[in-house]
Amino acid sequence: MDDPLNAFCKDTDAYLEGAADGPLSGLTFAAKDIFDVAGHVTGGGNPDWKATHQPA
Repeated sequence: MDDPLNAFCKDTDAYLEGAADGPLSGLTFAAKDIFDVAGHVTGGGNPDWKATHQPA
């Protein structure tokens, strides 16, 4: 991915398998860590919060 502003962080902990034929198939998709995702810590961009809280 071309990211000259360093707006994205590669976080393989939050990788989710998608549907092969869904509406976003083949597209790059990003979501901020302000949304609860089952099994993942919602950090809100704060590494201290993320380090001290349990997954959603």
